[in-house]
Amino acid sequence: MLARVQDALELTFEYVAIALLAIMMVLVTADTAGRYLLHKPVFGTHEFVEAYLMVGVVFLGMARLQATGGQVAVDIVARHFPPSLRRVLLIVFSVIALIFLGLIAIKAATQVEHSFVRQQVIATPFPFTTVPMPVWPSWFLLFTGIVMICLRLVTQTVLLLTGAPLPERSGSGH
Repeated sequence: MLARVQDALELTFEYVAIALLAIMMVLVTADTAGRYLLHKPVFGTHEFVEAYLMVGVVFLGMARLQATGGQVAVDIVARHFPPSLRRVLLIVFSVIALIFLGLIAIKAATQVEHSFVRQQVIATPFPFTTVPMPVWPSWFLLFTGIVMICLRLVTQTVLLLTGAPLPERSGSGH
């Protein structure tokens, strides 16, 4: 039951990341066309893309990528290790990643609260409006993505510790 909820959340965040990527492509295309064809760029596009869209695209999809084994990995040497050594290495690397990602999550949570309470904004307004862009949603996207990948790493580590089969890499070709 819990695994299905986790999978559903990761898939939902992956779709949100894809939607944000589509919005980013349309907005950057409109900005570029406006800038070079009409000499009227879409005001605030760069800030909006870097503050919200890029953060969401990168961090909201990370857990699903980890779950499917789709991340880039150089396993030319490791695939020749005995399964027991690969299992130990996966556990060690997962724990190390959890430590660092946990520290990032703590810092991001602090920044969400800090920027929300102080009502910090980015000076450039949203595209098409004069409303200032708040900073906290960007930190919240980062925090959410990091928490999701931490949960995935915990799940995978527990499975490895309980003797589950070693994960297969998607698209590994062997």
